[in-house]
Amino acid sequence: MDIRELLKNEILIFDGAMGTMLQQYSSGKNHPLHGAIPELLNLIDPEIVTRIHKEYVMAGADIITTNTFQVHEFKLQDAQRAMQAASVPSPEELVEAGIHCAQMSGARFVALDVGPLGQLLEPLGTVSFERAYDIFRRQMIAGEKFGADLILIETISDLHEAKAAILAAKENTNLPVFCTMTFQEDSRTFLGCDPLTAVITLQGLGVDALGVNCSLGPELLAPVVETMLKYSRLPVIVQANAGLPVFSNGLPEYATLPEQYAALVLDMVRCGARIVGGCCGTTPEYIRIMKEQLAGMKPTDIKPLRLSACTSGNRTVILDGVTT
Repeated sequence: MDIRELLKNEILIFDGAMGTMLQQYSSGKNHPLHGAIPELLNLIDPEIVTRIHKEYVMAGADIITTNTFQVHEFKLQDAQRAMQAASVPSPEELVEAGIHCAQMSGARFVALDVGPLGQLLEPLGTVSFERAYDIFRRQMIAGEKFGADLILIETISDLHEAKAAILAAKENTNLPVFCTMTFQEDSRTFLGCDPLTAVITLQGLGVDALGVNCSLGPELLAPVVETMLKYSRLPVIVQANAGLPVFSNGLPEYATLPEQYAALVLDMVRCGARIVGGCCGTTPEYIRIMKEQLAGMKPTDIKPLRLSACTSGNRTVILDGVTT
């Protein structure tokens, strides 16, 4: 069944943090994971990637996210220089391998993971909208070709970049498109976008679900989620970090325990969130406890406020004269 139909009557659960799990499996300089670009592991060590996916499936995740967060030209060029290699795999090769690893886990749904470019778009940076679109387009076409069930565009700070990725997905594939943005403690993204502006813009671009991921723990993200639920006509996604990280011996440690995380997410589901999961620091244990807490729950029906508004990249003007 199409995931968009399921969302009318089900709460769906994403997986957690691939990066966190890879760090746990990496030990010593001789280990094949040590120092590797995470996305290259789809080809270098697919068994480890598939093993992590399976752990999340066994914990109760409905949707497994491919290990393809930054499978694009900029990241691969950096990897090539760092490895002093003559060449590295193409985005298409890594997408194909990443989708295969996820499918081998027995996942109910496989989401092609598409992260930010790591470069600012014009006029703040040097990457044109057209080039960003073309880079994203390669990933999207490969995702559909090799069997992804949906596309997850995540960890976005710039609505202009989100637009390039969403249009690349919708104009070149027939897959459902989800998009999540990442917010700071001031309830704005790094480039200043507020939750209402994100909701209005992402809805207008035709995504199938929208929400938040990464950056903060569920407690600090609660005000952002509350605003999105107040205005969004679409299913709202919450994939928070396990709190803000504290670094010890060069590795991040997260303060929000699985039980605390699940309780906070449960509150958001009661308020109307329909898709939940985890981001940095959330191991399969977080997903397992969250799955237990959500057992038997049905989505909460909400009636979003209706409004007419105009937006820029970081500001909304509601046409009754109120600004936000």
